[in-house]
Amino acid sequence: MGDFAATYPEASEVAMAIISAWYLGYTGGPRSDCTEDDAQFVAYENALMYRSTIDATVIPSYARGKTNYWAEPPATIGQD
Repeated sequence: MGDFAATYPEASEVAMAIISAWYLGYTGGPRSDCTEDDAQFVAYENALMYRSTIDATVIPSYARGKTNYWAEPPATIGQD
């Protein structure tokens, strides 16, 4: 991002917002200390942050197994 930000300083804030949404799966600022915030969740199951561990990590809000499937470790990470 360094070269882009230096070349296009007027666009770097927007670019970082887009890249952050891809990786985090949301835009805005979620807050746990109040009942309202400006967070908007976007394409949550496609957030890039889950790709590196997709063979071992369940994407939040999607169950990949039966009730309490997480209680026992998988036989192998690659097959679960």
